[in-house]
Amino acid sequence: MLLNLTNLIKKHSLKISGVIHVGSHHGEEVPEYSRNGIKNIALIEPCSPAFKILQNKFGAHHHIKLFNVACGSYSGEAVMHVETANKGQSNSLLQPVNHLAHYPDIKFTASELVKVVTLDSLQLGNKYNMINIDVQGAEGHVFRGARQTLEHIDYIYTEINQDGANLYKGATGISELDALLSGFKRIETSWVGSAGWGDALYIKSDLL
Repeated sequence: MLLNLTNLIKKHSLKISGVIHVGSHHGEEVPEYSRNGIKNIALIEPCSPAFKILQNKFGAHHHIKLFNVACGSYSGEAVMHVETANKGQSNSLLQPVNHLAHYPDIKFTASELVKVVTLDSLQLGNKYNMINIDVQGAEGHVFRGARQTLEHIDYIYTEINQDGANLYKGATGISELDALLSGFKRIETSWVGSAGWGDALYIKSDLL
């Protein structure tokens, strides 16, 4: 996370009851969730090697739910583009394009067929009021399948892409994302140099 969650909580008086983390990788953020008293955690990770690590680390934690799926705007299967140089953190359902130019050491040399569901279909309920999403350009697909879930969400922390950056084919640009999240306001934005991506925090407009 480019933006420190603990600092965001203090700065904006965030009252987080639970987090849905889409694209949770190895659950690196879980200790920070715990330090901030966040008890309800749902970790969603489609890639089997990363999910096995999640199971080993958190499988015995009853307050943490684990889901071995990708989230999108439909239910079915899709091919995940897989790399190992960045330990799978750059894996995406979208085909890499300019990512290869900005990060030539990260090569997508494999693929994995993964299950795709809508976030709404997981029926996580209203005890989660924050989404943390890291899906390498596929944010728009996830939010299109999360209309009902978003009704219970107050805060969204998400990776963002500059319009036209094309790190991944068909990646959601920041203008499109702002429009999709029209009930929220982007209040924090951090970009990574000229690479065309960054992180942002959105808060439900009714809370501002």
